[in-house]
Amino acid sequence: MKKFLFLAIMIAVMCGCSTRSGRIINSTHSNSVTLVSRSYHYNQYEIEIISNPLGVIIEWDNGYIGKTPLKYIYDGTRNRGGPDISVVATPTEPNGQYKQKKYLKASVSIPRKIFFNTYVKPPKEPDKIDVEIEYPKKTPFEIFWGR
Repeated sequence: MKKFLFLAIMIAVMCGCSTRSGRIINSTHSNSVTLVSRSYHYNQYEIEIISNPLGVIIEWDNGYIGKTPLKYIYDGTRNRGGPDISVVATPTEPNGQYKQKKYLKASVSIPRKIFFNTYVKPPKEPDKIDVEIEYPKKTPFEIFWGR
């Protein structure tokens, strides 16, 4: 009898947990992010994008969203194994400023604040240099004796 009662209580607790997680998915709170299984669910998620200097053009996944400073509202669901989001900051004046790119990984939630400093030169890959190394030729005697 005790085993049956214990089993019944465990089933009731498990059913209660699945109902509770269902309420989280249907949450209507604005400016929120919820992790459910392998996905982040964003509901009017507010992201502040700022830069130095102000007035930099911002693109979100190749689409223009405005000039800094700005608040961007993101809605939707992102699978944790899905593609990254690219955010690009393009300066409006060419005086010593550089275009900046940031990639928001799908494996973590989107940050609430993104900062670009267009005065900093982005890192670039070093030039590839092919170097041909010439080893001294060994005599058959050196090859045989391992010298």
